[in-house]
Amino acid sequence: MRKRTISFVIAVLIVALALIPASAASQTTPKAASRGTAALALRSPALPSLPLADYAGTYEDAWYGPIAITLEGGKLAMSFIKTPGMVGDLEHWSRETFVVRWRDRELRADAYVTFTLDPDGAIIEARMKAFSPATDFSYDFQDLLLKPARK
Repeated sequence: MRKRTISFVIAVLIVALALIPASAASQTTPKAASRGTAALALRSPALPSLPLADYAGTYEDAWYGPIAITLEGGKLAMSFIKTPGMVGDLEHWSRETFVVRWRDRELRADAYVTFTLDPDGAIIEARMKAFSPATDFSYDFQDLLLKPARK
């Protein structure tokens, strides 16, 4: 009986792994790669709800001010307008969450950027959270509430 249970579990795992698209496996981050396959299992291959162009625009934080998200060569980029060195590329993570990877790698402050949509699919806000617990707390990403700027 025990041998059949183990065989069944192995068969289920093989089928499950076959369902993960190869593109999802190739999207691992250096941090995920260092943690092995457990991190890959946490990353969902679920696509964003909107076309990338719909995430582009200017967002406002009451404290910081404007932050631009642009579409560059088919990929999203984020720029903190008042801080010229804070420019990064947004990599899709899962659903409405992206990871901003700062072009200046010395910042060591990559962050999640998660968009919230209303029932009609319009972006209500975006929030940020440090990607790594080792990120310097002074970046205060968690305090930013990015609202789409009025057009």
